[in-house]
Amino acid sequence: MFGFTKDLHGKRYHSRGLVAARYGRHPRTIKRWEHDPDVGFPAPDLLIHDKAYWSEETLNAFDHRQHAITAARIEAKHRAAESAQPGG
Repeated sequence: MFGFTKDLHGKRYHSRGLVAARYGRHPRTIKRWEHDPDVGFPAPDLLIHDKAYWSEETLNAFDHRQHAITAARIEAKHRAAESAQPGG
């Protein structure tokens, strides 16, 4: 897969192809994520001639939210398993 990085005003912006590679997905999947509120994927920071670009900061913020959601789910499963044990 290929993609492009644009440097603008001291920030780097990554194309859908690079974003797809970052998450191990196809660019069409990223496009679907953009329109699926359940995923919570951020809107592009830049649109240039119908091409979408995300800043590193935006992608990092999404990653942090996803990690927090995953950690909360794991914690909830652990609490449920502990309370299901006898004496728990």
